[in-house]
Amino acid sequence: MNKRLAKLLTFYIVPKRLRHRIRGYLCSDKFSDLISCPRQVMAILRSKTARADYCLIEMNPFHIECLYSVYAYMSRKNKKCAIFTTQKNLKLNLFPSDIATFCISPYTIRVLDRLKFFNTASCVFVGSYFIWNYQKTAEFFLANYIQTQKPLLTIDHAPDMHQPLQSVYKNVHQFVLADFMSKIYKMPVIWPIVFPCDNSNMTKDKNKFVSVGVIGDSNRRDMDT
Repeated sequence: MNKRLAKLLTFYIVPKRLRHRIRGYLCSDKFSDLISCPRQVMAILRSKTARADYCLIEMNPFHIECLYSVYAYMSRKNKKCAIFTTQKNLKLNLFPSDIATFCISPYTIRVLDRLKFFNTASCVFVGSYFIWNYQKTAEFFLANYIQTQKPLLTIDHAPDMHQPLQSVYKNVHQFVLADFMSKIYKMPVIWPIVFPCDNSNMTKDKNKFVSVGVIGDSNRRDMDT
């Protein structure tokens, strides 16, 4: 929401802290996601291409490289995929025009899961196990799908660091994208590091996938490159 409109709608609220809290929510991504959710759900339900054997989802406003890497792998295997990601990611135009892509938010995915939309898929990939802006795991948004016992694949960017979350469900599989990609392309060593850090152990060898965790930046907590 526009900041001026948010101020106009909240000017009459007397307690200053409450006024700023409500104004901040109206200008936040969460409020924008909530407003756009019904339109996104209807667009997906009406589409004939939204239902696919493999649903690739990215609910964070970044990590698009993870989604694209898995898409590239699936396309080489001739898997029928549908891609669900944020508007910010879709604006990058990374995917071919003949691939089914849909704009979503975490709210949208939860509504679709309540409607058991994903239950017909053979597999669902979620770009991040932890949806950082909502402080929830992928299991919270895909509870009905998990009950089907079909595989839910999720990215865990920094294994064994910062008390990583572990799923209690056997059909939820967490993996590191760098590890996954290096096995596909038969690349050498993978370096899990935290940035900034002492890079004295890094060699000058080429063709390495690096899993990076960024400290102190809530907008870009971690990434794979």
